[in-house]
Amino acid sequence: MTDGSYQISYQEGDKQITEFVPEEEFEFMYGLAGQIGKTGKLPNVTENEDGSYTVELENGAISNFTKEQAEFMFDRFDLDGSLRSAGDAEELVMEQGKMNLKEVSEGNKPDYDYGPRTRKEGEFVYTKDGWFQVGKIRDGWFGTKNVDYSTDPPPPGTLFWKQNDDDPNNGWYYIRGDEAYGGKIKDTYTGEDSGQVAAKPLVAKDQLIASGWKGEINDANLKDLNRILEKYEINTPERKKHFFAQVLHETTRGTAPFESDGGDSNYFKRMGYDEKYRGAGAIHLTHKEAYQAFAIYLALEKYGDKLSNVTFKSPTSNDEFIIDAEYKNLLAEAERLKLDITEFTDIIDLGYKYLCEKYFWESAGYYWATGTQKNLNNLIDSGASVDDITGQINSGDSAEGYKNRRDIFNSINNGVFN
Repeated sequence: MTDGSYQISYQEGDKQITEFVPEEEFEFMYGLAGQIGKTGKLPNVTENEDGSYTVELENGAISNFTKEQAEFMFDRFDLDGSLRSAGDAEELVMEQGKMNLKEVSEGNKPDYDYGPRTRKEGEFVYTKDGWFQVGKIRDGWFGTKNVDYSTDPPPPGTLFWKQNDDDPNNGWYYIRGDEAYGGKIKDTYTGEDSGQVAAKPLVAKDQLIASGWKGEINDANLKDLNRILEKYEINTPERKKHFFAQVLHETTRGTAPFESDGGDSNYFKRMGYDEKYRGAGAIHLTHKEAYQAFAIYLALEKYGDKLSNVTFKSPTSNDEFIIDAEYKNLLAEAERLKLDITEFTDIIDLGYKYLCEKYFWESAGYYWATGTQKNLNNLIDSGASVDDITGQINSGDSAEGYKNRRDIFNSINNGVFN
């Protein structure tokens, strides 16, 4: 389904140019291209007393343009008669190259235009659609527009604009090099300093890689990781180093988001828990009651003011029957109050895959803060060893497991998380 907008793509020299026009503009442009391409005839162009131009197509369609708009149009369509050849109405060969007129689907049309944010030719812009370089500010058919070129990333140290992910229409970071944080947030339309400073991440991509992480890294999960580190105060170099020593072991350096049966169909039966509630997340949450407790915790975070009759029950001090009863109490209270808690009950109903997909880092932060007998951050601050932390995370781990966590901890350079 289209939104009535159209994309125009064409070559200018060695650059690919893309512009977007509303439906009414495109219809006239389409007719213009069609008349030239199919008949070779130029439209009737009349210069008015005020300097504007009236353009009349063979089919009777008439449109008025300012002098600047007309000059822009004449440049694009070469209406002075020097057009050398043309295809059909959807393909026009110009002096500059080949123009393709393509209807834009709803999923392809940008919600925002990058050029007007900077108004500076040559500046680089990084968006959800990739890297662009701001081209000339040109007078378009119905107003002033920038022409933005797709481009490769600029050299390290280059100043560039990056969209504010939380508010892409109203904010940008203006930053240097490859670092996406620490720059001033600018107002999208005026470029004025908002007075806010983008926070430096607790863990950046290069730090995660340097720690030994081998799993997928993208902007979304990196952002979620930093949200969790902030939320659960895993915010000092030593706390982060201990946290990742556990995470890298639990997930096989990020490549195993959930526990595998290793090809043994009886594995989970021998382990004593349903495969649906296998170890999952950055620190593997395991057992149905642990999943239930996590769901209760999240529901209380969101609806704590309404769910006054529901109490969080930690698996460290409550057995499966108590937690199951409290979970059923949560369901009853949510139904009574007509609260939609599907996003939390799906943790139990859908199991480990859903937990990994939606709460990979959240479940680890939650367990770090609530799933152990002692406060891990406090233990680390008081000089706890890796074995001390492992004893809290998984006291029943094998000697090999303890050793692997120590080895990972020792392999992380002390400066990685500074």
